[in-house]
This record gives sequence, C-alpha cells and structure tokens, in this order.
Amino acid sequence: MQFKLSTNIPHQVVVALSGGPDSVFAVQFLLKGRRNIELAYFHHGTAHADDALAFVSSFAKQYDLLLSTGFSNTKLHSEEEMRVHRYSFLRSLGKPVITGHNEDDLVETYIHGVVRNGHPRFIPKVNDQILRPFLYISKKEMRNYCLKHNHEFLDDPSNTDLRYTRNRIRHEIIPQMELINPGLRKMIVKQHEGCRSPNSTTDGVD
Repeated sequence: MQFKLSTNIPHQVVVALSGGPDSVFAVQFLLKGRRNIELAYFHHGTAHADDALAFVSSFAKQYDLLLSTGFSNTKLHSEEEMRVHRYSFLRSLGKPVITGHNEDDLVETYIHGVVRNGHPRFIPKVNDQILRPFLYISKKEMRNYCLKHNHEFLDDPSNTDLRYTRNRIRHEIIPQMELINPGLRKMIVKQHEGCRSPNSTTDGVD
C-alpha cells in the first residue's frame, strides 16, 4: 500500500505517541521502513492521560523502544495550553520529532482559520525539528491500516466532546461543507502541497 508523504523522514527520529490510531500508524509505518525510532509521550494531567501513558509504556516495552515521558507541572485548562506544553517538551528532546498529524487535522486547521478570522491556516510540514509527514493521509486510512494489521490503539473520549471548537468543526461544520463541496479535502490538500516546504514524497508499507 502506497502513502503519499508531505516531507522526507530522517533515519533516526522520535515519534510523539499518544496511543491513538494516527500515532500508532506513524510508529508502525516507520518500523516497516526500518527507521531507528524512539518514543515520546506528554501527560497533560487529564483522566484519559493515565490510560494513554499505560498503553504507551506497554507499547514501548513490546517493541523494545526507548520512551521519554513529560508531565505538566500545572493544571492545563485549554487546548492551546496543552499544545504549548506538549511542544515545549518535544523540542526539549533535541531530536527530529515525528507527529501523527494527518489530512483530517490539515482540513480542520484550515477551516478553523477561516471561521475564526477569515483566513485559512495551514499546518506546517516542518517546523524546526517537528516533522509532519502524514498530512496527506486521512485518519480513516490510518485507522483502517491499524485494524487490518491488528495494531492496537486507544480512542481519546475528548475527541467527541463538542465543547472543544475543533470537535465542532470536525463533527458538525466540515460534514455540512462537504455536502456543498465534495472535493473540499482535495482542494485543501492541493493548496497545502503548493506551500513552501520540503518536497512531498511517496513511500509504501504492506
């Protein structure tokens, strides 16, 4: 199975593993590609984070991978606070970090920018040492790959909580927009491909 990548992937990287299907896919993809990888997990202090940490720790032992873990010293109240603390931890590792950001994240961020201030916003393919090579692969494709190959993963219950703006965009706004323009995702991906960043590549896994 061939997957189009948004940027090149170094041989030695850290993967930000949350336990969800997107980050589990990222790890399995890189293991198939014989990359030398380590894992990183940031505990946000939420109830789900305890389950996720247990899963990630077990996963690291199963595949004999080094795991770096970060913890928040303060209670985080918003998605933005969580993001800032998480990226601060990931950058502190001093190595290229791969995230599981995917096409769904790309589309949601684009729409979020339009809704908030009238300007589309793109997730960068590369930002300092943070690399997002899977921006042209849908979350559904990632999930189906994990199911097909019996790779266990966790579903974060907060992803269905409509109190979060991103979830309202994901579950309510985008489906309505796609009824009007079924080619919405392809349009956004095409625009993103034209952004100034390392060239897109293709790679394959079974």
